[in-house]
Amino acid sequence: MRRVHRTREVTYALGIKRQIFHKGQLYPGRHPALIDAETWNAVRDQLAANASRHGSKANAVEPSLLAGVLIDGDGKRLTPSHAVRNRRRYRYYVSTALITEAGSDRAQGWRLAAREIESAVVRILIDALASPATLFGRLGATDIPSEQARK
Repeated sequence: MRRVHRTREVTYALGIKRQIFHKGQLYPGRHPALIDAETWNAVRDQLAANASRHGSKANAVEPSLLAGVLIDGDGKRLTPSHAVRNRRRYRYYVSTALITEAGSDRAQGWRLAAREIESAVVRILIDALASPATLFGRLGATDIPSEQARK
């Protein structure tokens, strides 16, 4: 899909302007345009709208709250992923190695159930925020006066 989004910005790719872009230079095309400009512009606009919605995850039914935050034992980020079985969606955070080396016998890494890890993190945050003294203790802030910690 990334290639489609890149080519939407280069109108020469499909011969709209009857030119071809090759190695940083524009050359006159020898063939008629493959797609009329009106259709091309409509598709380009739709792809741009889809990309902006997809990038913000605004329409996600179950957003990945910890995307880009969790790391595995090798210090690599865990990537949100999912599987669907019997029309039920199971979300996971997966080590990059399991994605990039999928199908090989070398693929090793973590696969954490998203619901469980997100619930645990939310519970810890609620507990920490409910008691400022606990929060300061977890942050290692020992020089906070006790009257401020109780507020």
